Amino acid sequence: MTGGDMRARDADREEAIDFIEAAYSDGQLTRDEYDVRTGKALRAQRLTDLDRLVRDLQKPGTTRVAARLTRLAEATAKPAPTQTQVAMATALTASARRFLVGVGVVALTAFVLFFLLPWALRDSGGADLPGETAPVELLTADGFRTFVSAVEDRTGDTVVFDAFVTTEHYGGVTAPADATSGRYVEWTWRDTEFVGDESTGGDDDAVRFDLGRIDADAVPGLVEEAGELIEEPDWFSLNVGRDPFGVKGQCYRIAASNRFDETAHLVASCSGRVLQTSGP
Repeated sequence: MTGGDMRARDADREEAIDFIEAAYSDGQLTRDEYDVRTGKALRAQRLTDLDRLVRDLQKPGTTRVAARLTRLAEATAKPAPTQTQVAMATALTASARRFLVGVGVVALTAFVLFFLLPWALRDSGGADLPGETAPVELLTADGFRTFVSAVEDRTGDTVVFDAFVTTEHYGGVTAPADATSGRYVEWTWRDTEFVGDESTGGDDDAVRFDLGRIDADAVPGLVEEAGELIEEPDWFSLNVGRDPFGVKGQCYRIAASNRFDETAHLVASCSGRVLQTSGP
């Protein structure tokens, strides 16, 4: 099995997302391209899936580089046991083996109870374990309100330069750092809250937009309508910010994509009126 055929870990997905975020900040990707690639990275099952998402990106500040993810597989390779190691293993007494088996059973039981069981319950739609918070479904009416409230809690306002939310409990916001300039701060949302360190920068052409103007109750219906523009949609995002479509009265746009890398768009007013649609 080649390195690229190996299953991807959370750490691999995080590395790919960091690389995509750096490329977006460096101007290599549009906002829609960034949203689509990030969503696919979160769903990637194998290293080859991640490699395809970053292989055409340059590392900011350097010449063009190839994807780095396949090196992760090399680190997992283990040498075959030596004859001495085999002999030592064979020399274990029956009682020692029983002891080791007992320890293994205890360790396996603990792993199932504390790690696998919570994941299984969450993925199966079961009730959350005590003390565990369910991920926020950001493209529902209540989920979008939660996101906007979190922005207000951080900044004291709902005004942003850019913002996006996706079906993968993932999103981000670029918010003004002050009342007049183009300086900004950025935060990333994962599962239940904004996480990680903030990034900063400046954009003299940035345009301010109030997230509070969006009718959250209209969002789920428009997501469903966007999904009807494409076959087998499996990922959605809502984007607020610079207008790539030039539609008068645009407030936000919804993108729907599928496993064939096809994408459709729906442009809407703040009240939820559809202004324009486009297929893949």
